[in-house]
Amino acid sequence: MACLNTADPAALGVSAILLGQGDAAYLDAARRQKDYLLKQAPRYENGAISHRKDVKELWADAVHMVPPFLAYYAVVSNDLDLMREAVKQCGLYREILMKKHGFKGEIVDAAMRIDDDASGLLRNYLGDQGWFGEVSGTALLAATVYRMALLVPAVFNEERMRYVEWADKKRKVIMQSVSEEGIAKPAVQPLDHLLREPLLSGSPEGQSFVLEMAAAWRDYTYS
Repeated sequence: MACLNTADPAALGVSAILLGQGDAAYLDAARRQKDYLLKQAPRYENGAISHRKDVKELWADAVHMVPPFLAYYAVVSNDLDLMREAVKQCGLYREILMKKHGFKGEIVDAAMRIDDDASGLLRNYLGDQGWFGEVSGTALLAATVYRMALLVPAVFNEERMRYVEWADKKRKVIMQSVSEEGIAKPAVQPLDHLLREPLLSGSPEGQSFVLEMAAAWRDYTYS
């Protein structure tokens, strides 16, 4: 099945760049991905690179995939303009997503209220008993709690520790789900987000979100 997202392949871009330091084939693949994002991928009305190929849409997870990849490529190619573009894309996404969704803790509150899967993971669709608990969304929301608790503590006010304690529980469940090979599972199928069969072989975005959660926890804990 062909990937319908422009952003998802970029999630592997940083790894391709690092591997490319010893194998030129990986670096060439990274270059092709960079060129596609900058020259062919559809753009939203404000110039943000669309998360989707078939329609112009901005998804929050694209910020975790496209700008970091462009920034890493900018470093290895010594391209200051590309670095500026990576930063610019973050701003363009923020401009639209903050306007449409904002952030006052409502998403986390809703997740905490409907945190009802026996696995301890959040369901792919909250409140829908037909969906399984999975690592990708759970890790992303836990990471968000740690980041917001550190960067904007006023958002959570005096209840900050209640959110952090919830994130701690999610983090422990997720870490127990990681196999000896480093695969976090189960995850939702990134190539078909309506498929209700758990993905056990590893999701690129799921793996990235788990790393982001770990980094956010580290920064919060040792700040």
